[in-house]
Amino acid sequence: MIKRVFLDKLPFFRGFTSEEKESISQLNGARFLKFQKGDPIVNEDDEGDSFFIILKGTLAVYKRGIGDAVATLKAGNLFGEIAFLSPRKRTTSVVCNDDVFLIEFHRSMLKDLPFDVRDKIKDKLIMILIKHLDDLRIVMEKNAGGPTKISHENPFEKARERQAAGMNRVIYEGKDGMVITHLGGLKAKIVKGDNVKEVEMVKLSEKLPSNMMRALETKGLDPSEYYAGEGYLIPKAASRAWHQAMTAGAVQLREQQQQIDHFQNIDNLYS
Repeated sequence: MIKRVFLDKLPFFRGFTSEEKESISQLNGARFLKFQKGDPIVNEDDEGDSFFIILKGTLAVYKRGIGDAVATLKAGNLFGEIAFLSPRKRTTSVVCNDDVFLIEFHRSMLKDLPFDVRDKIKDKLIMILIKHLDDLRIVMEKNAGGPTKISHENPFEKARERQAAGMNRVIYEGKDGMVITHLGGLKAKIVKGDNVKEVEMVKLSEKLPSNMMRALETKGLDPSEYYAGEGYLIPKAASRAWHQAMTAGAVQLREQQQQIDHFQNIDNLYS
């Protein structure tokens, strides 16, 4: 649930009575979301049933076929109203220009509101939708009147690729067929032939357990060419890339924890 006093600060809820705001504050399911610069929020043609109110930061809105952003959204602005009002796919892609803080409302939440409050929300969303469509029409007319910058790249997909950088990245391929893939964080996948193992990445040790040494010697391999993890072996040739991936993964996990801490610091927004 959301504290009533918080709704008083959102421009969208101006004009709602105290009782109406109180009923909205009792809703379960509203989510506060934090994103970083370059993160995608929604993608054109994706399924969706929610709208978002921007609390902090700016976002760029893209339309397929138009290279430049068709709009910039800032704190207090709202987007996603079309998918909220009707079972339709997203009509634009929205990507963060900087760090962004949002609140998300799902269509299913309406059923828990009195009919007059539902209608009031829908009426306000329709007015916003009309303005957004009018703004988009003006942008498209401008593009049609001059040299149009056509982009076949989806900025949402590019942002998603940036998000996934460092994940599912091959960090070692050996002549013996071993492939080590960094899965993000401190997770890795080791594949050799039909054997596939997902492991926790740890600092490697030169001291091999006796059972691992015997297994290597049985296969005619030199134990001095391997390091040991927790229940797995890594060739020394892969150790540098392994530890680089571990460092990057630790940074990634630390940033995620910072986001969790940020959410804990805004507990006062909830009742």
